[in-house]
Amino acid sequence: MQSKKVADNKYLLRLERGEEINQTIKIFCEQSGIKAGYFLGIGALSSAVLVSYDLNKKEYLQQEINEPCEIAQMFGDISTFENDLVLHTHATLGTLPPAIRTMAGHLKQGVVSATCEVVLTAWEGEIKRYADSEIGLNLLDL
Repeated sequence: MQSKKVADNKYLLRLERGEEINQTIKIFCEQSGIKAGYFLGIGALSSAVLVSYDLNKKEYLQQEINEPCEIAQMFGDISTFENDLVLHTHATLGTLPPAIRTMAGHLKQGVVSATCEVVLTAWEGEIKRYADSEIGLNLLDL
């Protein structure tokens, strides 16, 4: 990954072939001392795992994508849960022609095939999450 600070709290990241998106952004945030913020990005993936939360079952349903796809849109926030850094990333992905399909959900994993360009905005301080037992998710503690 390559990075460049472009303003007091803004960074451009260029992820490289073979890097996993969430893991790479998380390492960058940890090394930079970032505990709150948001990011968005575009790029191309060789594989991905999207998940969606089933509120009735309180579990994630998983869809593996084992073919090249484009990131049409990716957005995520940065927070902490029990002192661990957490990225909450959503994406809309599109497969390549001739059988174009579009899928969206929580991006659990995405491996960069060519490049991924990320704009990251850091916030001061820390945003924490707490476990909500009724919903079964870790929610922002605001």
